[in-house]
Amino acid sequence: MGCSSSFPASASTNQLVKTGQMIIGKNVHIGSQKAKIFFLFGGPGSCKGRIVHDILSVFRFKLISAEELIIKSLPRKLANVISLDDMNDIMQIIRTDPKHITLNWVFSLIIREIESLLTHHDCFLVDVIPNMRFLLRHPEFVKDCLQEMEEFEKQWPIVCGISFNIKENVIKTRDNRVKGSTTVTLSQSDEADMSKTQRRLALYQGCVKNFITYFKSSDRLITFDVSGKDQEATWNQVSNFFTQNLNFDPIKHSYIVMFFCFDTGDLQNLNNTSSDANVDVIKFSDITSENNSRVDQQLRDLYQHIIRRALHRRYFIIDLTDGKLKSTSIKENPGSGIMFTDSLIEFDKDNIIERRNGMSSMDLTNFKAFYLTNNEILFFPRTIDLEICRRIAFCIKK
Repeated sequence: MGCSSSFPASASTNQLVKTGQMIIGKNVHIGSQKAKIFFLFGGPGSCKGRIVHDILSVFRFKLISAEELIIKSLPRKLANVISLDDMNDIMQIIRTDPKHITLNWVFSLIIREIESLLTHHDCFLVDVIPNMRFLLRHPEFVKDCLQEMEEFEKQWPIVCGISFNIKENVIKTRDNRVKGSTTVTLSQSDEADMSKTQRRLALYQGCVKNFITYFKSSDRLITFDVSGKDQEATWNQVSNFFTQNLNFDPIKHSYIVMFFCFDTGDLQNLNNTSSDANVDVIKFSDITSENNSRVDQQLRDLYQHIIRRALHRRYFIIDLTDGKLKSTSIKENPGSGIMFTDSLIEFDKDNIIERRNGMSSMDLTNFKAFYLTNNEILFFPRTIDLEICRRIAFCIKK
């Protein structure tokens, strides 16, 4: 399945589609091209990295980064000119003689990468605008790109451009909020330094405007407004675009988090601290078959129910307060391979709660966690016996 199947020959709506934070150009559709190529745009603060990670995971795209190709290829290109010791040497050479980088050369690298990957992939996200400042300031990324884009599309037609837009006043608002707070602890990254983010955004917008104009002129631009706080709502729109507008088949969920609540206190606490828009509450007895008395199979039925809903939801609260799940009936031997975490400090170290927007507001002090895989986490109340948690986790993992 994945992104290489179920593409209609023509899925154009022939009209501009506007739904809240999303605008879809009328000529966005999948044709008969052998590679499905999407150009990607999203400046500092747009959370492009998180969204791209989910697209790659759920729809089996391959990411092609122009910046990575440039940095990897420049030493070979410049080896005949001067000896290179590190990135500072490259930066100095490019600043002195910008002609070493041309848009035609960058597109040739992208084409070569597509051709090398086409045996195993046919869906590509191309991140054409670099992030490094010395590249953002390069005149080749600021100039009119019409000729180079047209030449590129003669060989490899592009489905559309995808732009993740963040309004400058939103960054300023965040900056003012951070400056006025005495409780916020900033990280060392540029993303946390709002003033740097504003300057980087201005640089990025100067580079991206001609590319955006190119796709707008042919009504092949999708714009997602990511200025709001709710990243889950943004992901829902992105996933809906691929599944409903372009008939992509998701190969898996990006990540899911399950909370097992055995008493009404834990259930009520999670309900009070979570967002209804992002969390499903599932009553265990409602989705398990009464004819099946095997607890291990009931848990697998629960997992399959969650998987079916996981494209549009990240967080699932499982209501076990009716006592229908008999822990004494779980006979599965958990074996090994399931990671157990008994301290939320470890979650903070890995920045997992921060990455999984929506968990940050939940009160998880009474919970401990099991990792099933990199994209599945199970939370259990601390009062539940560790062995029971392991057995439930193992049943779901199977």
